[in-house]
Amino acid sequence: MTNKDKILAVLGRVKKPICDDCLSREVQVRPRQAARQICLALGRQDALRREKVPCSSCGKRKLCSLIAERPPAGLPPGREPRTASLERKTGETSISVSINLDGQGHCKVATGNGFLDHMVGQLARHGLLDITLQAQGDVDTGWHHLVEDVAIMLGRAFREALGEGRGIRRMGHAIVPLDEALALVAVDCGGRGHAAVETTLDDTMVETLSGDLIGHFLESFALEGKINLHAKVLAGVSPHHKAEALCKALARALRDAVEPDPRAAQEVPSTKGTIAG
Repeated sequence: MTNKDKILAVLGRVKKPICDDCLSREVQVRPRQAARQICLALGRQDALRREKVPCSSCGKRKLCSLIAERPPAGLPPGREPRTASLERKTGETSISVSINLDGQGHCKVATGNGFLDHMVGQLARHGLLDITLQAQGDVDTGWHHLVEDVAIMLGRAFREALGEGRGIRRMGHAIVPLDEALALVAVDCGGRGHAAVETTLDDTMVETLSGDLIGHFLESFALEGKINLHAKVLAGVSPHHKAEALCKALARALRDAVEPDPRAAQEVPSTKGTIAG
């Protein structure tokens, strides 16, 4: 462990201001000047706060270091995370989903179909959405019911988490390449569901999924999420690459659309005053 790691470990454990002298003794860094230089560098990187206060160890008023507290990534101070959790059981499927629009791209998904899991994972990772999803269905009849209902539940959870949409940018777009494939997606999270999707995949298989289900997934997600979605594959040969590029482009477009707009943080982005539908 480096001296820098030792210092961060001690400050993380103590969680109180500690002066350079006491910190140097605690982590056994010699000379004392070395600890000071490391803390100064970490302070410039905003990893530490440096302020003159009583040391929690010796009690003397000195220049001390304290781990800087930060809000979660992507979450402005004072705003609660935009989250939703839903469950739905029908005669065809059973699905539970949780989503955090202010996440870090974490994903735990189990649908029983590897490529469907992969698609949801791309949405999470590149949209910086935290998604937890469990799904079971009557897959002996094919994958249609499960794919459709997963998209429906993701869309509903997205819309519920977005709420009134105050302070968001509302619209986003992305053009994403994946080797020879290129996909374009534009979205408007304005409360009016619409989907215009051209995947060029209808007459082929995408790993374990029928190609038409890729488009149906996108359409179902957009309609239930009340998103105006335009998605198009511009180039490509590999069905896998085309589908993955579409999911990545959708993720990036959604990320832009739901990002806070610092110039209109308290405004609903509509002349109507609502994007609730």
